[in-house]
Amino acid sequence: MKKIIAVAVVLLLMSGCVLGFLVYEKKKENRTNQESISETELFDVSGNDVALIYNFYLQKEKGVCYNEQAYLPIEWVNVNLNDKFFWDESIGKLIYTMPTEILFFDAAEERRNEHPRFIKKGSKVFLQAEFIDTNTPVTFEEYCGRENTGKRVYINDKFESYKTASVKKDAVLRTGESSLQRRITELTEGTRVRIVRECESGWNRVVTEQGFPGYVEADKLGDIKEETPRNSYSLPVYSHLLMDEEVILGWHQTTNEDANAKLEGLLDTAYRINVVSPTWFSVTDTRGNISSLVSDEYIGLCHSSGIAVWALCDNFTNEIDSTALLRSYDARTNLISLLTEEIKEHEIDGLNIDFEQLEEICGPYFVEFIRELSISCRNNGIVLSIDDPNAQNFNKFYGRKAQAECADYVINMGYDEHFAGGDAGSVASMPFVEEGIDLSLEEVPANQLINAIPFYTRIWTVDGAGFTSQAVGMSAAQNWVDENHVQLQWNEDFGQYYGHSGDDYMWLEDTESLSLKIKLARDRKLGGIACWKLGLEVPEVWELF
Repeated sequence: MKKIIAVAVVLLLMSGCVLGFLVYEKKKENRTNQESISETELFDVSGNDVALIYNFYLQKEKGVCYNEQAYLPIEWVNVNLNDKFFWDESIGKLIYTMPTEILFFDAAEERRNEHPRFIKKGSKVFLQAEFIDTNTPVTFEEYCGRENTGKRVYINDKFESYKTASVKKDAVLRTGESSLQRRITELTEGTRVRIVRECESGWNRVVTEQGFPGYVEADKLGDIKEETPRNSYSLPVYSHLLMDEEVILGWHQTTNEDANAKLEGLLDTAYRINVVSPTWFSVTDTRGNISSLVSDEYIGLCHSSGIAVWALCDNFTNEIDSTALLRSYDARTNLISLLTEEIKEHEIDGLNIDFEQLEEICGPYFVEFIRELSISCRNNGIVLSIDDPNAQNFNKFYGRKAQAECADYVINMGYDEHFAGGDAGSVASMPFVEEGIDLSLEEVPANQLINAIPFYTRIWTVDGAGFTSQAVGMSAAQNWVDENHVQLQWNEDFGQYYGHSGDDYMWLEDTESLSLKIKLARDRKLGGIACWKLGLEVPEVWELF
């Protein structure tokens, strides 16, 4: 009997514990956080800082509030919204390029405006949101009035449909997906919100009409509607001078006037080309002056043969600091003026820009130069093409997307995978070429992209701790193979023959390897193929075209 009573007592105590635990858990579930978060903490701002909320995500960068208007840092705008806004320190002006003209905004003049289009704070430039809006497909919602302790601006450039909802009964907007999260504001019945994301937790991420982002319980929302934002901005139209046929371009290296006379012999062999690009122009100093090897007789011979001339301009002079050159507005203007005068005077068809070994810091200045140059070319009917190193993630700063917008052709130099002074290897293996083309196509329309192929091979020699190499033409490369009785082996992955003799090694470029590169360009429906350089090829190459 005593045992029965004892067991009953234990069971009673246990049931009481369970009941108590359940009550505790219920109380725990019903707990709500009554602590509120301030606007300044919510948007991580203070004073005249302006929070940037881009496509509903808070950015690390901050804008500034000036006369109750939002101003955004130009660097952030360039990366995320519009990279045509260019602050030129050399003249103290903001530059904006259009298809056929350059717009200038002077810092001194803007300071006299109550609502300037841009302001400077120390070395930093900030652009007025309204000014950005008039030149960019984007929408802004500003909350920068005096009553806003958390100043903010919503920036959206995604014009996709979205949902709005009405609050069915009073609710609380919180900082997270739980009633334990801090309170942001009260949502009264009938308040409409924009749904940013529907969460699996039963909460929705929303933005109120007062510009507060946060989370609200999904079951407190109703009358859901689909809305589509309007984009009234019309993109400027950039015309392009494109050939009606595939471009087959041959670069002709002309280091002196005597080299011009060799063209006729080269054309006897290169019967497939429709564009020749002689290396006539070189930048000679950081003021934008140039040297010229232009020949009217040369141009006449090409035109009589139905071949267009795209004169090349390079930056190969050792004394040239390309960043200093392109950073200066006066130097850019002088260079553009001199090139345009030469092209027009000699009735040259096009211009080919070959600026190599640029540093990343030079990227924005190079793109601005191309934009400004394209205006002169477009206004004068000059075909503009740009030579870029084989596209890789580390050289994206060349700005191929911007080039494609304003220039006519972008040429991917699909070679120099291995180069003098580096490790031994192929000049242009198929994986290297394919990657360059496909990365370029992410930014350049196929009909504007030209892929360049090499008419040369490198013979590599083991030299102490490293390698030395010499570049040789296709005939010389085959002669080396024959004279050294090299047993070539086809490398399927590289798409070329490989061989060695003693301490010498070669990855051969021949008609078979080049045919694969030409086929790849045509499979990708590119605008054409370029060849470096005329005179290094074997005659059989032209049958591939």
